[in-house]
Amino acid sequence: MSIFSSCPARYVVNTTLAPAVGCPLDPEAAHKAEKVLDASLSKIESIWLEGSVKFLLGSNQPSVADLSLVCEIMQLEVRNLNPGLNFTLYFSVKPFLLLLLYHVPHY
Repeated sequence: MSIFSSCPARYVVNTTLAPAVGCPLDPEAAHKAEKVLDASLSKIESIWLEGSVKFLLGSNQPSVADLSLVCEIMQLEVRNLNPGLNFTLYFSVKPFLLLLLYHVPHY
């Protein structure tokens, strides 16, 4: 998951935030980040959130790994300003986020 940890930030910066800090958008970097992001989210769904698993480690309670992943995924909320990434393709991720927000309401 270490590759994933920098991917949302790279995607958001290169698709949305760069102009806000006076930098040009970099479509090539955004495309590369989107590919890594897609592969990472697919892997998270097919391995870590497969079946009836609620959280990454198969527990009924969230772990530090779950909190870390949610922090990374939530960076993508900025992408609503730029709807290029089709986040709806990942069916297990949204319920995972909602369940975590239920278990950790102050997040």
